Amino acid sequence: MIDKTRLRELANIKAPDCVVLSVYIDLDPSMFATGRNRSIEIRSLLDELEKDARSNGQLSDVQHKQLRKDVQRVREYLDKDFNAKGAHGVALFCSGSLDLFEVIKLIRSVNSEAVVGESPFIEPLLSHPEDDGYSVLTVTRRSARVLKGGASGLSEVLTIQDDVHRWHGKGGWSQARFQRGIEKETHDHLKKAANVVFELYKRGQIQRLIVSVTKELKSEIEQTLHPYLRERTAAVLDVDLEHATVEQIVEAVRPAIEADERQREREQLDRLRAEVGGRGRGVTGLTDTLGVLNEKRVDVLLVQPGFRVEGAACHECGYLGSSNGNCPIDGEDLKHQEDIVESAVESALGQSAEILFVHHHDDMEQLGSIGAVLRY
Repeated sequence: MIDKTRLRELANIKAPDCVVLSVYIDLDPSMFATGRNRSIEIRSLLDELEKDARSNGQLSDVQHKQLRKDVQRVREYLDKDFNAKGAHGVALFCSGSLDLFEVIKLIRSVNSEAVVGESPFIEPLLSHPEDDGYSVLTVTRRSARVLKGGASGLSEVLTIQDDVHRWHGKGGWSQARFQRGIEKETHDHLKKAANVVFELYKRGQIQRLIVSVTKELKSEIEQTLHPYLRERTAAVLDVDLEHATVEQIVEAVRPAIEADERQREREQLDRLRAEVGGRGRGVTGLTDTLGVLNEKRVDVLLVQPGFRVEGAACHECGYLGSSNGNCPIDGEDLKHQEDIVESAVESALGQSAEILFVHHHDDMEQLGSIGAVLRY
């Protein structure tokens, strides 16, 4: 798991004179069920990377030397220290020059690839928001659980267990007082759970929330959640998951996640079309989208999954263009980029824009495969 704050930090790493090695490895159990198969996949990927590195005429001798060291470090880590348990994929970023070595286990499979550049290649981490953009809060009178992940899988973050007394039926004045005490204990328990989730939100660890709660507590937990969390709540499910396994919770919330993603995509696509044809707070196509990213006006960046195209960037000011030439801001030569969409995603992330890869609808190809809704 990786939160938006760390993604933004990785996106802001720009080192024109250094090299950053980004490695993604598919560990899908249906394809690589044994350690031997995984080792073959990893070895093949790194061997191909070293072969390409030797023939890369754009790297200096110093960069070639550093890249060889980085590849060897990655190889040794994956051979000796990496534990693939529970992972369907792995992302690894390495640069000895920048003292960077970060490993992220993924709950979904990814295309195996290795990329060498001046910054970490983070686009695959953003292209499936439904797989790592959701938090699940399960609540009962006595316990609460928080899980993070998405439709492909969840991991448990924390558990809250409070000593809330149970109801009994003896009756009388003492019973009424006892029940009021239980109600207060329950309220305090729900408030604690809501506060814990809000703290996670403030640290940038919650984008969308799904709540699972028994019917009797549904109204109270909805009122107890902070308004910012209520705005980000995708669904409130009337189901008791107190004793459910993580796998059972995934099955219970998957339809809500998928429905939420389809709805959010549809809303943003309709918003984009309306802004392009109305107030002008929307653009489509690569050139215009890069233009508003350069102006830092983007509220939501929409991208067709798999869309990649060449472009150019200025290493001095970060200007993005669709072709080579001189930077219109500082006159520096624009450097060729094999994938300017990756640079566009990094730019959007750096200006705190929402990034939406449109998986469930076919509109993006008609809109030039990329577009943006603007703040102003």
